[in-house]
Amino acid sequence: MGESESSNIVTATAPSTPNPAESFSAYHFIQNEIELRWTYPQGQYIQSANLYKRVIGIHSDYVPLGTFPTSVHHYIDNDVEKGKKVNYKIELINIQGNSNPKFDFVHVPYRNVAEETAIVLHKITYDDSKVKEIEGWIRGKPEFKISIAKAGQSGTSAIVQSALEFQMKSTSLTVDRLILNWQPSDWSEVLTFSVIEFDGGPKIDLNLSAGFDKKNEEKTAFINGTVNAKFEDITNAKDEDCGIREHRYHNVPSPILEFPLGGVKLYITN
Repeated sequence: MGESESSNIVTATAPSTPNPAESFSAYHFIQNEIELRWTYPQGQYIQSANLYKRVIGIHSDYVPLGTFPTSVHHYIDNDVEKGKKVNYKIELINIQGNSNPKFDFVHVPYRNVAEETAIVLHKITYDDSKVKEIEGWIRGKPEFKISIAKAGQSGTSAIVQSALEFQMKSTSLTVDRLILNWQPSDWSEVLTFSVIEFDGGPKIDLNLSAGFDKKNEEKTAFINGTVNAKFEDITNAKDEDCGIREHRYHNVPSPILEFPLGGVKLYITN
C-alpha cells in the first residue's frame, strides 16, 4: 500500500583514536620497585591501556609490560636494575587505534632509595708534577678550600659545606669528613664541589653555581639547571680556582672527582 512517514533520525559517530593519558608518572621510592601511575582523559572511548618499558643499554626498543582495563590506574615494576635508566611509555587503545604515547623515566640509583646515605669526603690528592698550576714553589704545599652546594627542582639552593680548609703535607691527605646525610627525597639533587687553592686574603662573597637535574617537558631526559648559592669565603686574586665537579644522586657510589688544575682529586665514599 506504500511507505510510512519517516521515523525519527538517529546519528552515530564512530569513535576516534583516544587522546593520550591525562597524566603518567614513574615513582621510585622503594628499593627494587618502580610504581607507574596514570589517569585517563575524560569523555573518551577507551578499551585498554598498553604499558611499555625500555632499559637503556639492554633493550634496543620498547618491550610490552602488559595491557590493562580502564579500571586499573597503576602498575608495580619489580624488575629494577641499579644504575640503569629505565624509560616507560603508555598508549591508550580503542577499536580505531592507539593514542599518542605519554612518557616518563627513572634513573635508578645504586643506593638504597628508602634510606638516607652518608656522603663522606674520604681523601684529597694532587699531582706533584702539576703542582705549579696551583701553587708557586715559594709558598710550599698547597692549601685547599672546598665548598659543596646542592639545589633541587624547586629552585632552592643550599650550601652543604662552606670553605672547608685542608693543609696538604704531602700529595695525599686522608680526611674522612662527613659532608651530609643525603635524603632519599629528590632524585634531581646534585652535589656541586668547588676546590680553591688559597693563600689567604680579604673576606668577600663568593657565588657558587649549584646544579640540579630536572625532567624535560616530554619526561624523556634530564636537563641541567643551575641556582646561585652565595656564601662568605676568604679568597683573593692570588688564589687558584681548581674547578667545579658534580656528583649526582644516581651516579656510581664512591666516585673519584678529578679537577682541571693540579691533578686534584676528591675521593668520595657512601
